Amino acid sequence: MDTFFHVLLFERRCFKVADDVKEYEITSLESQMLEYIRECQQVYCCSPTQREIGCRVDRCVSIVNRHLKKLENAGILKLRGVRRIEVVSASGDRKIRND
Repeated sequence: MDTFFHVLLFERRCFKVADDVKEYEITSLESQMLEYIRECQQVYCCSPTQREIGCRVDRCVSIVNRHLKKLENAGILKLRGVRRIEVVSASGDRKIRND
């Protein structure tokens, strides 16, 4: 195969990936979770555990874990261990979906 064909194939893949990426809308629950994480980081200088987040938003740990993973995949935060949650993007930059 020649180089032109490889470039054309690469461009098609890039455009397909770009079309598949959609902006993530934060739910009201995720917004509450992010607010609590920021509050704990400011007051206690560490992130809350998933259990503490669950108690705050009145949800079980598995639900909290699922939403944290969604936020991580959307690039809003990074999970780095039990008490190490790094908020990367401000939630105010994104739409909040009421679920």
